[in-house]
Amino acid sequence: MQIISLAVAVAMGIACAAPALLRLVERIVRSLAGLSQRKLICAVMVGGVSLAADCALVLCQGFQQPRVQDEFSYLLAADTFAHGRLTNPTPPFWKHFETPHVLVRPTYMSKYPPGQGMALAFGQVLAGAAIVGVWLSAAAAAMAIYWMLLSFVTPGWALAGGIVAALHPQLLAWGHVYWGGSVAVLGAALVLGAWGRLMRDASAGSAIVLAIGLGILANSRPYEGLIVSLPLLVALLLRVLPGANRWRVLIPLGATLLLVGAWMGYYNFRVTGHALRMPFVEYSQQYDVYPKFWFLPARTPPQYRNDVMRSLHTQWELGDYERMRTVRGVVWIEISRLWQNLEIAAQPLVLVIPLLAAVGLWNRERFGWVWLTIGIFVLGIWAESWFLPHYAAPVVPLALLLMVGGWQWLWSFRRWDVDIGKILIFATFCGFVAGSVGWMAASPVQPPRFGRAELVANYPQLQTGRHLIFVRYLPGHLLDDEWVYNRADLAQADIIWARAMGESDIPVIQYFAGRQVWLLEVGKDQLRLNTYTLTH
Repeated sequence: MQIISLAVAVAMGIACAAPALLRLVERIVRSLAGLSQRKLICAVMVGGVSLAADCALVLCQGFQQPRVQDEFSYLLAADTFAHGRLTNPTPPFWKHFETPHVLVRPTYMSKYPPGQGMALAFGQVLAGAAIVGVWLSAAAAAMAIYWMLLSFVTPGWALAGGIVAALHPQLLAWGHVYWGGSVAVLGAALVLGAWGRLMRDASAGSAIVLAIGLGILANSRPYEGLIVSLPLLVALLLRVLPGANRWRVLIPLGATLLLVGAWMGYYNFRVTGHALRMPFVEYSQQYDVYPKFWFLPARTPPQYRNDVMRSLHTQWELGDYERMRTVRGVVWIEISRLWQNLEIAAQPLVLVIPLLAAVGLWNRERFGWVWLTIGIFVLGIWAESWFLPHYAAPVVPLALLLMVGGWQWLWSFRRWDVDIGKILIFATFCGFVAGSVGWMAASPVQPPRFGRAELVANYPQLQTGRHLIFVRYLPGHLLDDEWVYNRADLAQADIIWARAMGESDIPVIQYFAGRQVWLLEVGKDQLRLNTYTLTH
């Protein structure tokens, strides 16, 4: 709230200095007019601003370590792809390696779609650090948003929107967690940009880009990407089918989607053994009790082989499921999610001004479809039992488009011989930049949690040789504090993490002979590492 107050105060101060600022605004616009025509330079500049902001965040916060269960699952996918594989064989004694969000049967792989894992793998191969792939995907997403805006607004406004995307606090936050969000933003921006061009002119190139964007969405946020894409595809078909150039769009679009679908089918087949069964669905069939959508019935709990997986899926993943099966719960949770989406789109809240101005664009065909798509998206996420901010990633380019469209509409708004629109634009833009810089400066470092990296750093004996660490959780252990995650190739890892399961641990020790064996006991506020003996 302090950051929002700062941004609003800056905006109000700018508004008070209106006359002098109007002259400054027009001078800045004239100076940028020439630059905005050099689209390649502008795109590179937007990407550079995004990377510079990421570097600034690293200086403020340091390199973020993976903390959340989902992040380790994505890192497993990244390590698999970085080693040139689509999946891994089921590990020996797989019951000791069952862990949240990871399949161990029929193969050993992350349950999530491969898009984010591929971005992380790119960083791992390129720089030896998976987080670099997240930064690069965030920069690519900002550049794609700039390209998308070029099909709807003038080049100057597209450049302004690209800079907003590069400095947007939510997009920056997604650039520093391993479960990301930027990959889905990239896919949605390509879809929207290609759609905007195809609504004006039939182009094989735009059709191919549209299909690529759809493929990225299908491999990052499949459900949310679907509800964003369907209205736009309906609008496109209504425009293209009656036209004489329809095959110029439909053939490259269909051919590219066929290739994308074939690859997805092959990936599914390698991981789950069935071309039409996604890893997410396979994992759900094996472990989940509560469905993704609150209006579907819960399943009978399957037979779990350890208490962690049982507690996680029968308690932790309840989410909003039971609350949303009541009228009161639906109302309050929907209001909460609407507010979250508003914060994602308009953070800091000074950007609400151009968003409200964009209401005036409803009667323009393409903007009308964008508003309709956002409305359908809001209804779509209402159906989900869980909601986290990165679920909304596919709708971010649409929201930014409306904001930039609102700015362009405000530019010529005058009342009482005063350029009120220009004042509001400059005020909101400067307020946004001030709020973003303030957010970066004040953004807290992730709460410290003594995790695997810290354990290794604090125990010199773990820093040399090869080790097998059995993990046992003590009463009061936090379910989201999971330790049993491994690399793609267990045999080549310096440290293997496994669940302690009593006498059945002996064959595991024998199989991985030659390693120092440890028992790690983890509680809510305690942690003990000792040499492993069955007397424990």
